[in-house]
Amino acid sequence: MNSSNEKYICAAESEIRSDGTKIYYHIRNESNFPLPITTSPVHTHSYYELVCVKGGVAELRLASNERLKMNDGDIAIVAPEVAHTMHYPAQTVEKISQYLIKFSPQFLYPLYPLNSDIQYLLQPLQLTSPYLIVRNGSPEYGELHSLVMQVIDLYGKRKDKCEIPLRAYFLLIYDYFIRNIMSDANRSPIQTETEKTNADMIGFVIDYIDKHFGEAVSMQQLAKRCNVNYSYFSVLFQKYTNQSFRDYLIHIRIEKAQEMLLHTSKSVTAVAIDCGFDNISHFIKKFRELTGMTPKVFRKNYQHVSNGVPDGNILYIPSDSEK
Repeated sequence: MNSSNEKYICAAESEIRSDGTKIYYHIRNESNFPLPITTSPVHTHSYYELVCVKGGVAELRLASNERLKMNDGDIAIVAPEVAHTMHYPAQTVEKISQYLIKFSPQFLYPLYPLNSDIQYLLQPLQLTSPYLIVRNGSPEYGELHSLVMQVIDLYGKRKDKCEIPLRAYFLLIYDYFIRNIMSDANRSPIQTETEKTNADMIGFVIDYIDKHFGEAVSMQQLAKRCNVNYSYFSVLFQKYTNQSFRDYLIHIRIEKAQEMLLHTSKSVTAVAIDCGFDNISHFIKKFRELTGMTPKVFRKNYQHVSNGVPDGNILYIPSDSEK
């Protein structure tokens, strides 16, 4: 990446664990590693990434050959799917610490989206730039630096046992993006009647799925109910939820299955049927893909801690230590 004609290899970062479950966030506190350090490979991923450099200087390098110098304390923000790398100059004599945070927007998705969720969260957030540096000492710096350090501190103390507060902090960081670095494309309210109609339609579909998840729900059926073309419906649903209709329906059904496993005495087969699965093997396969364990193991591990707790709406993603 030293010249405009230089060729490079850009790799897509793996976002799947060895057992097939998705990695929704990644946090590292890399303290006092010696220099010089070679440039990391150019890569992309679907996460929002924040990098805070301490005790030295670094460069955020983009596939376009742009280089953004980072001084002590500066925070780099990289949007999803932007090819980039971090470079640490060999002549730097200090020892650098780096705080790295990555999180998927999917980790923040609500089960029952409101209008603001559809506008700001379920649709890709357009930033003023796909990459930028928040400078140490700038008016916007203090709030973001505080959030980054609270995430690092929380994860350092509790590791993978902190999904709920982590989600809260990531939502606060996402809100920071909205308030400080979001482009006008997102900031403007829904303008056209067509866009309002589309948002209302997806809201209706999400509500319908929540109420009828145990029935034979199909995209063809709902497209017909909404009086729109099947292909148009498919594209629109993907746009507003960042998931295919099939994936979203399975996700909801597995969440409902978790609730039943924790709060009822129904058999695994009965739960599968009540949640819309007509094949028990398919149910167990999808349950394991999304939670990292079988329904039976999930109930055994967690039913005793859920007694007396109202039904939740969060799909449980186990930590590595729990698998």
